[in-house]
Amino acid sequence: MVNKESANSKLAKTINEATNSHLTDESIARAVGRDIGDARLANYQAGDDFSVIGTDLNQDPEKVGAYLNSVATKYANVFIKSARASNPLYMFKRGAIPFGGLIESVVYDVIRPKVFRPDLLDGEENPFAQNFGRVVGHTYKHFMDLESRNTFLDTIDVVHFQNLTQYHNHILAKINQLINGIILEEYNQTKMCLAKPLADGYMNKNGVSHNIKELQQKILYTARRMRYFTSDYNKDGITQASKVDDIVVVLPLATSLNLDVNFLANAFNPELFKNVRVRIVEVDSIPSVYEYTVDHEVTQEDITSGNVDAREHPVGTTIPAGSLGKPGATDVEMKLDGNKVGAIIMDRDVLQLWDQRKLTLSQFPNPAKRYTNIFANQKTMLMFIQSLNSKALMVDFDLGVDD
Repeated sequence: MVNKESANSKLAKTINEATNSHLTDESIARAVGRDIGDARLANYQAGDDFSVIGTDLNQDPEKVGAYLNSVATKYANVFIKSARASNPLYMFKRGAIPFGGLIESVVYDVIRPKVFRPDLLDGEENPFAQNFGRVVGHTYKHFMDLESRNTFLDTIDVVHFQNLTQYHNHILAKINQLINGIILEEYNQTKMCLAKPLADGYMNKNGVSHNIKELQQKILYTARRMRYFTSDYNKDGITQASKVDDIVVVLPLATSLNLDVNFLANAFNPELFKNVRVRIVEVDSIPSVYEYTVDHEVTQEDITSGNVDAREHPVGTTIPAGSLGKPGATDVEMKLDGNKVGAIIMDRDVLQLWDQRKLTLSQFPNPAKRYTNIFANQKTMLMFIQSLNSKALMVDFDLGVDD
């Protein structure tokens, strides 16, 4: 007997690819029906006329919200995982902050196995396996509290209530818009968590490359040198060595396009250079950093011009000197030109993202105004540890890539 159900919506395909399951649009609808107590959905079969159910959904925003909530809650991790696959900096996420733990203890645990203390060695121990005692890790950290919102509005979205496959495609599109907005903001703030410490002197940036050939040599030298014990690559002067597999080369797109293809293929080929197996991470750019040079009292003009967010800094409040600002804002100057950062070489533990609230999806219906809001929320702490190896390779030449 041939099963006439088929998983032909993008929603069903996304779930099946991520979970290696065999759901169909009909089985998803039946599961939702059981969740929300809708008998027609719970008994929906392939070939049934969905438009009748769709018409009722269109007239009942609360039920639309319940449908969304059921799908979003049940498969949230699938959607999030799928979206985050496109974030090149996702490797720096560590999960939830340990319950009851201080972030200082996290820093300590990360630094401890990388520090060189020859006075504790007798020549036989593995230096990475030593308990080196208390190490104070100096860190730069900031929090991002992200929110994204989307809306199901009956007057616009009514066409999508006529067919189950079309309806599921529309649900996936709405959810993906939410999640992609969060992921993009997370990506941009992660890049800023590299740029801000660099601008504020938390990261080494000695020396400037005058041409692409010189930059290539410095990338290779620095990536190799970090695996040997040295105090040259962290601002606290702690002697340490990064494990080969922990070394990351962050390349802005403009640098990546200008580097010689053969150089990239050979320099980091583990078969040719067995001592260097670093990971190359390409990003679109390193952001420029603008900071307030003095304590700034927020005015209405700041709000009106869009230079200050009134929710974060109402009129009359003070933005401390050193805080991030927007170009052109009063009392704000550029502290770092992101176009002059040719590459960043670092230990992968330098940059860490810890979730205080994982990315979650929720919905809230407003029957009176005929719409349902869908929300995505996430709160994360971003941390840069200056006690570990990192170095920015600066350039004083134009990489020659026009927008």
